[in-house]
Amino acid sequence: MKNQIIITILCMILAVGCSHKNEKSDSDIALVNEKDVAMNRAIEMAQNSFPSFLQRFANPQSGDSNFVVKVKIVDSTGVEHLWVSNLVVNDSGFSGIVGNEPEFVTSVQFNGPISFKKADISDWAYTDSNGVRQGSFTVKVLLHRMSSEDAANYRSVFGWDDTVGNGFVKDSTQ
Repeated sequence: MKNQIIITILCMILAVGCSHKNEKSDSDIALVNEKDVAMNRAIEMAQNSFPSFLQRFANPQSGDSNFVVKVKIVDSTGVEHLWVSNLVVNDSGFSGIVGNEPEFVTSVQFNGPISFKKADISDWAYTDSNGVRQGSFTVKVLLHRMSSEDAANYRSVFGWDDTVGNGFVKDSTQ
């Protein structure tokens, strides 16, 4: 498991944006090398654009929903990136509810509380009033690593056209 970062993506929870119901669902796990160029670029893009997410979160437009962030969790059992919903901005950073089942880390659990810092955020997402998923930079990278049927399903559910994700490097072996 050395040099691996666990990027957790969820077919159903992502599809509904880690809704406030926080219903447990099956997850798909993508093992990604910590030196993966495309994934690191996606995380950097998410972190650089996080201020615009925070602004939209603080002042949502009519119809915006499902505001979530992906948080890097590190404990003695490994590293995993999990979606967090029910976000709260506080003096010490952020808190929320873990939106998917951890597969490796044991310091948090599905539907449990979590506190984290801005530096721990590896992605963000929300659904706009047109039903289009904004953000989800890490998911866009993974589109090229899924079957064409799974990628088409994500694009359909998220309101993305066939070009979404095409700006990311397809090969993760770099």
